[in-house]
Amino acid sequence: MRLRGSWVFFIGLLLCTVALAAVPSHIRVPQPSAVTGMEPGAAQSVSLPRGRAHALDDTIVGSRYLVGTTWNDLQQNGSAGKQIAVDRDGWVHVVWTNGLNSANSPRHVYYNVWDPSTQEFISPTGYQANTGSRGGFVNVAVNDNGFGFPVFHQINNSQSIARSAAAIDFQSRLGALAAWEIPPMTGDTLIWPHADIDRNGVLHTVSTQQGGQSRHFYARGVPYFSVEGYGDSVNWPGGFQSPGELGTFPTADVAAAPHSDRIAMAWIYGNSSTLWVGDNIYYKISEDGGLNWGPTVNMTNFAVVDTNCIALGGDAATCDKDTLRPWIDLSMVFDDHDMLHIAFSTEGYYYWFPGDSTFAPGGWTFTGRFSQIWHWSEATDWFSLVADRWYGPEDPTAHTVSLNNLMVQRPSLAIDTTTGYLYCSYQAFDTAQWNNFTPNILMSDAYMTVSTDGGRRWAEGTDVTLTNGGQNTAPPNSKSERDIMLAKYVTGGNVHMTYEMDHDAGTAVFSTPGGVVTLNEIYYLRIPVDSIPTSPLMPVRALHWDSTGFPDTTLAVGNGHTAIPGEFTLYQNYPNPFNPTTTIQFDLMSQSTVSLKVFDVLGRQVATLLDQAKLGAGVQMVPFDASSLASGIYFYRLETPTVKQTRKMVLMK
Repeated sequence: MRLRGSWVFFIGLLLCTVALAAVPSHIRVPQPSAVTGMEPGAAQSVSLPRGRAHALDDTIVGSRYLVGTTWNDLQQNGSAGKQIAVDRDGWVHVVWTNGLNSANSPRHVYYNVWDPSTQEFISPTGYQANTGSRGGFVNVAVNDNGFGFPVFHQINNSQSIARSAAAIDFQSRLGALAAWEIPPMTGDTLIWPHADIDRNGVLHTVSTQQGGQSRHFYARGVPYFSVEGYGDSVNWPGGFQSPGELGTFPTADVAAAPHSDRIAMAWIYGNSSTLWVGDNIYYKISEDGGLNWGPTVNMTNFAVVDTNCIALGGDAATCDKDTLRPWIDLSMVFDDHDMLHIAFSTEGYYYWFPGDSTFAPGGWTFTGRFSQIWHWSEATDWFSLVADRWYGPEDPTAHTVSLNNLMVQRPSLAIDTTTGYLYCSYQAFDTAQWNNFTPNILMSDAYMTVSTDGGRRWAEGTDVTLTNGGQNTAPPNSKSERDIMLAKYVTGGNVHMTYEMDHDAGTAVFSTPGGVVTLNEIYYLRIPVDSIPTSPLMPVRALHWDSTGFPDTTLAVGNGHTAIPGEFTLYQNYPNPFNPTTTIQFDLMSQSTVSLKVFDVLGRQVATLLDQAKLGAGVQMVPFDASSLASGIYFYRLETPTVKQTRKMVLMK
């Protein structure tokens, strides 16, 4: 009753106060329109990298160790996943597809482990992980006890089709492996599996249907151990989940969060009969360890070209709309706040040539490719440029990057849980070196970049191998790094990378263009984080023609702000007093379960705005419509599992 008696005084005081109040600084405002550089009329903003800006002297950034060798020069199709993992004691687990002779027959899955005490791999050649006559396309995950789990597809002696499987070691880091297949689905050959392991030690896999619509299917694997702690088997309760998600190519990837039961899977799908027009990246998240899944979300949501727009007199930049499309690869990782990050490659669906004012649908060719790598964050829903590179047919020499390749591609993400920095490796081709076999395939190097602000801005990439393949060289000197992947965690101040050194650029398992079959090394590269420059930064560009997902440039780099708030904050609603609508804003440092409720002065609940809602880290804004309430003082209370805060607001009709 005392509060009610002070009503008139409080209103007068509040009116004086709010008259001077400013809009909360965290409120997001629409960004100005920006372009990717590929739109008609914006050609002058596109930079065209040509070759290298540094010497080629075979200098390795960090320390390099030989894992094994292979005659097979195709480790992954589409998305790469993870062929390297680090356990909590610092042992490094690496897997690869090993062609044992120049005919790649037999071809098996191999596994090796790097011992941090001796700084050597435990085997000079590695250990076979699959059973039967053939295996390949492997990922690896490790549990808290140091057991490595290669996940791959194989053909057993008793069957003619390939099946996805996981191998379990008899003892941790021993290399005595036995494979357990995922029960097949009738009529489907599900292969090219990717895998991750969650905080409970459960394996999560996605495999792709061979041929047809390339549907992606999910399965959970539960490792079993004997009472003595020996690896016994991997059980697949329920097998593959059906129906699978429609996809394009083997692009699906899967990731598990470090501190919760969140599991994510993402893939690329083109829902149009016209190449590239309908291609988008989709994802969905399970909050309960893969038992149930949330809705499928179109992450990129590219606007398609309006084919009638120009004929009706429309502006080309508006009619063409989004000029980029996703390529055939992506990479995922959860950060230490259990928020999802996805990196992906894009190609210019529309491209331009110097002196040519016309713009035409691209479609992929072996030349004329504008390629970029982008990063997306669940916490902010922003897209940021990671890397770009161009090689066009206006160059005097007729080179190619081989089948299913872009000039810059195959991102692989890692997270440093100590600093929160994100790292991304990628493969980059250039015009400074190529092999001397038709059609003169360009060589590539392994690059690394870092983001210190949650992925909003990325440093220009660093060539971490500087391999001198030379110009117009022949095998085994036309050296080209490929199948570059990072372990998902940075440990001991080091980023952990694996790659294949192909001694003749190209993919020899493809007939045209393919290069020459060579015996190639698989390497583990241990890169100190201090050796990766954090500047200069890549330019800020928009992925979409209308700047949807454009990063908030009001948060200047270096001013102490990050994309994820540094503390929990509940702000005063705005406007206040209000009639009848207002907005309640709060900041979350990490993903949390949130309740937001409104009470009158007698403590009676009059509205529920959020009820145990699971929200991501970042700025949250909740509208409140009080049309049904009477004028007066109200309180809004925000509750999370660790914090409770209450603020006062005034409804004045």
